[in-house]
Amino acid sequence: MITMSDDNVMMKQIAETHAPDGREVDVKPLLHLVEDILKRATLQTDTSLTVSSETCSYTVSFNKI
Repeated sequence: MITMSDDNVMMKQIAETHAPDGREVDVKPLLHLVEDILKRATLQTDTSLTVSSETCSYTVSFNKI
């Protein structure tokens, strides 16, 4: 759990080390890339395998979590 003093220490460190140089960066392409990666990482795929023979028939399903 983050306490208030930890938050203050972190904010002080950020303020001390932050030295803006006037550059601006368009972060939307980076956010789109991260969003795409997360969507692919959590993609639900249905991979079912059905096996049949004269004596038995069964279905095996593998669901990605």
